[in-house]
This record gives sequence, structure tokens and C-alpha cells, in this order.
Amino acid sequence: MIFSTIPEIPVWPQLPNRAPEEKMLPQYIEGLPGIVWVPSEKRLFFDTESAGFDDALVEFFERYFAVADSSNPEALESFAISPDYASGFHAFIGRLRAQGSGLRSQYLKGQVTGPITFGLGVTDQTGRASYYNDSLRQAIVKTMGLKAKWQISKLKEFSEDIIIFIDEPTLISFGSSALISISREDVIHDLNDVVETIQTAGALAGVHCCGRTDWSLLFGTKIDILSFDAFDYGESLFLYPDELGDFLRRGGVIAWGIVPTADKVASESIESLLFRLEGLINKGTSVEFSADDVLAASLITPSCGAGSLSIDLSEKVFDLLSKVSNKMKSS
Repeated sequence: MIFSTIPEIPVWPQLPNRAPEEKMLPQYIEGLPGIVWVPSEKRLFFDTESAGFDDALVEFFERYFAVADSSNPEALESFAISPDYASGFHAFIGRLRAQGSGLRSQYLKGQVTGPITFGLGVTDQTGRASYYNDSLRQAIVKTMGLKAKWQISKLKEFSEDIIIFIDEPTLISFGSSALISISREDVIHDLNDVVETIQTAGALAGVHCCGRTDWSLLFGTKIDILSFDAFDYGESLFLYPDELGDFLRRGGVIAWGIVPTADKVASESIESLLFRLEGLINKGTSVEFSADDVLAASLITPSCGAGSLSIDLSEKVFDLLSKVSNKMKSS
């Protein structure tokens, strides 16, 4: 379905209903120091009080620095994502290999969970968010960057043009009491760490946030692409016209998540989504760009993942995505 509906930028599928290991927090835990995962109980936490934690932390950073050593290219494999945790990635690679020279893609896309979402979503053994432990925070940030770099190394076999999205749904709470102790500088610093790893590996870096947030925060990072739920929150982007204008001027791209990934997609049509999307793009002229300029700096995407939908509705999401995109390109 992915290769037939979005051949320009096929994405490897995350399959959270296949196994708990494929949910967005467990999916990237392999290789993290002190991590404890009990799938039967859906328990995921860091145990910093275990006898071997300090040694595991030292070993982790040895592996991290080994990746930076260009004379040791095999070191990156210690940050691999196995088939048990990402069956969709490995099936995707198999499909790319089978297609060979028949590949029609302009880009290939992968993704990682963002360090803010992971660090606040996974606690230590006491229930304290791991993001507030400096050693764990560093390990999380470096791991997400190198999980992205590992994907890029595999996808580069098939295309030089790779996009990696950093998924940060927790940022919808930025500025609220839930994230009151995390500064703007912290968020930008940690996202840029992952972004720079992706860009240095020769790929484009995007951030996806599936709700309303302070978009100036993300425009203040080094991302190439901002991906968001434009169906429900499209108007919120224009609350930051100066930052949006600066982002577009430096070559940034907006990924308009115009196809909803909730049950409401059942009542949507190509025409209704085009009407909504064209209205948003035209409103982009408020930042001193023509509608054509905004359109040229746009991607069309689903609003979020389709993992919570039935198979029929998931298929409708991708069918609408393909048709809306084709209509916009031909208009």
C-alpha cells in the first residue's frame, strides 16, 4: 500500500498493534544502558541502582565515541534496530532490495522518537522522568541520533535522498505546568543534537508534532521540515508569522498533515481536504510569500500515524493522501 500510494516518499511502517516492542517508546530502546523492558506488564524504565549500571553507562559512551571514529564503521551496528522492534523497517528494506532499479522514489523516509518525548515518557526505577537525570538524558539524545544514523546508512543503499522525522508529540505540552521545568534552550539544544547527527549523515531532518504547540520553538531549531496536524491545527501556524517567514526564507519545508488519522477521515473527501489545504496555503501569503512559493515549500502528509485506525480507514488515509497530493501537483 505504501509503495503504491506514496511512491515519491515511501516510509517504513511502524506496527504498534503487531507487538508491544513496536510502540513508539520501546521501539528504540535496544542498546540503552540500564533499560528494563517487561513486555508482558508493559513496563519500561531505567534501573540506575542496579549493580551493573555504571559499567553499562561507560560501555554505552565507548560505543558512542566508537561511532565517531571513522576508522571503525562497524560500531554503528551496535545502535541497530532489530526485526523484533521494527519489523516494518526490515520488510521495507527487503522490498527496496527486490525493486532494484525499478525504484521510483524521490526520497525514502524513516523516523525516531524524539528525545524529549522519550525522556519524559520513560522513568527511572523511582518513577522520576529519565530526562531529569543528566547521564540518562545524554544517553537518550545520543541514542536517538544514532538510531537515525543507522537507518540512514541502510536506506542510502537505495537512495541518496533520505528524510528522517523526529516524533515529538510531548511538545504539545510545552509551556504548560507539565513541562514547566524544561526550558526552551533545553528543547532546542537536544533536538539540534539529533538534527545535526541526521544532517551530517547526509539526510534531511524533520520534526513531527501532532498537536498545537509553540511553533516558534521548532522554527528556532535547525530542522529542514516541520510536520504537523494541519487538519485540526493549521491556523495555529500563522500565530508565528515572523518565525514562519524566516523558516521559509532559509529553505524550510512545511509538511501539511491535512489527511486526518482519526475516525473523522471516514467523512472526508478529496474535495473537502483540498478546500481546507488550499485555504491554509493561501493564508501562507501573510508571511510575504506567494501561494506558489508556499506550495513549492510544502509536503502533503497524514496528520499523524494511522496505527489506531481500522485497516479500512488506514487504507482510506493513504488513498486520500495520494489523490490530494496528485491534485495539488497538477493544479
